[in-house]
Amino acid sequence: MPTKLSNHLKNLRLARHWSLQTVADMAGCSHSAIDKLERGQTKLTVEWAQQLAPLFGVHWTAFFEESPLYESERHKEALDLISRVTPDQVQLVVDLLRQITRNS
Repeated sequence: MPTKLSNHLKNLRLARHWSLQTVADMAGCSHSAIDKLERGQTKLTVEWAQQLAPLFGVHWTAFFEESPLYESERHKEALDLISRVTPDQVQLVVDLLRQITRNS
């Protein structure tokens, strides 16, 4: 039975339109290992969280938080959009966000 922790993993994967195999390849594990984590058949340990977090750009503790990983639907939309852009475009967005946050 999926848990909140495993649902965080699945939500992050789906927000990026990644397949189980894509995450498995990036994490260096099997498709079935990720599937079992998402379905709650394998416990999402600290070690797993530390291995998977960098793939999604989150801190490993995000998998263990009670609150959702997305603060709002707009946050989820932003993550979805950024997963579609080139590395150069990501850098432009990061630079813009740095500029905006410096001025606030």
